[in-house]
Amino acid sequence: MKMKLNGFSLVELIISIAIITMVIAGALFAFQIMQQNTSSGIAISKANEISEHIFDNIERDLKQTGIFYNIDTTSGYDETLVNPDNNYDPDLVYVVDETNDLNWTINICYDLNDQERVIILYEYIQENEYEDGALTRSKTNVGNGTCTDTTNSQEPVASALLAFLITKSDSKFTLDLSFPGAQDKTYDYKKIISVPQL
Repeated sequence: MKMKLNGFSLVELIISIAIITMVIAGALFAFQIMQQNTSSGIAISKANEISEHIFDNIERDLKQTGIFYNIDTTSGYDETLVNPDNNYDPDLVYVVDETNDLNWTINICYDLNDQERVIILYEYIQENEYEDGALTRSKTNVGNGTCTDTTNSQEPVASALLAFLITKSDSKFTLDLSFPGAQDKTYDYKKIISVPQL
């Protein structure tokens, strides 16, 4: 009496292995796509958050530029003596570095109240178009000093920026900001800020 052996033939094993391989490959591909989407989503979310933070801060400061109380900067208040120092020239708000047009500074001066004057300085530095740029900010309380006083040391606002360009036309500032994104993408943001005529 012959004993019948149950099992898979070679062809059946090859087909089974091929099917399992395709299922595993499909699962790995789906996982990779999901990972890329997650990474891209995180990068976009971070870029949105940073750009909003930068734009909101600069807009808040720019809109207060040139707001002055009659701060007494002399022992006896004399308008003729005070005004030449206290008046703020709006043309000096935004300054582009002539040696490298990627670099710029924004000088902002305003009064918080009739006893406190502050100077805000934003500075963007980028060596060339192939290197990342960095934005810094300093805030100096000069009391009853003038808008020409020196500012404190800079604090970092954002780094690893691909580009940050500002153009000024009359009382409008246009801010163009670029971030590096996931998978060699670039995220671009734009904001137009209208400031009071000084």
